[in-house]
Amino acid sequence: MDDGQDRTTPLGSIFHFTEADLSYNRQGRLSAGQARRMLRSLILGVVVWPLLAGIGYLLIFGRSHLSPIYTAVFLSIAALIILTRPARAALKVWRDWRGGRVAHVEGVVTTHVIRDSTKFANQQQRYYSVAGQKFDVSQLASEMLNNGKLYRVYYAPHSNQVLALERKRGRPLQ
Repeated sequence: MDDGQDRTTPLGSIFHFTEADLSYNRQGRLSAGQARRMLRSLILGVVVWPLLAGIGYLLIFGRSHLSPIYTAVFLSIAALIILTRPARAALKVWRDWRGGRVAHVEGVVTTHVIRDSTKFANQQQRYYSVAGQKFDVSQLASEMLNNGKLYRVYYAPHSNQVLALERKRGRPLQ
């Protein structure tokens, strides 16, 4: 592989992909680098964060004389928090990692920003919509693309994670 295959485009620097990743994605496959990044996020989400929560619990409550009932209630609530939403998300990422497939959609990109006043102040959800698909993105990513322009978005089919994207030339279909 020549050096040009490992270069990162401006979009690649925001979405963490290289020309080599994009080449694999065009063939409908994950690159080795993308698979490593997915595996790293799985390990972080499934192993490291729960382990840190357990260590934190032991540091805070380990030497106190809490009733076993309080301990059981705390651990049950912690397990529910740790094992619900993040576990479902991790399962989707695992299915994408294991399958190694990449899907794509092509169309006009529209950036959406939803302000959520029920959470923390200034909390915002940002996403792209492309041909009926919705992709959650960071603030920087939401400001990077040109609204109304034609793009092809490569994504993991189960987790809906954007893996790479490229601007397409031509006029959008009406």
